[in-house]
Amino acid sequence: MEVVALLPVLVLAALAGVQVAVGAHAWGTAHEAARAGARAALVGAPASRAARAVLGDDLVRGSIVAETPATGGAHRVRVAVRVPMVLPWVPALSVSAEAVLAP
Repeated sequence: MEVVALLPVLVLAALAGVQVAVGAHAWGTAHEAARAGARAALVGAPASRAARAVLGDDLVRGSIVAETPATGGAHRVRVAVRVPMVLPWVPALSVSAEAVLAP
């Protein structure tokens, strides 16, 4: 009988773990997109297009790609994405990553 009482807590803990994994995936993908954007900018291609090509369909909506000048001819690209939510009552989260590549 005690196991049945703990079932909602176990389900909530499992969902929270899945949410953390989804957030980590979103951050890792944002990091890869920022690096792809910086590489593209380094060779003269559009950073935004290259970064968004790395993001999947679930992350590209609402994403922000910003290229800012860096010192010494380097290219700095920052990508921010919204984390897909597993828990509907949790406020929306976003993660961002930045990459700087120099010639």
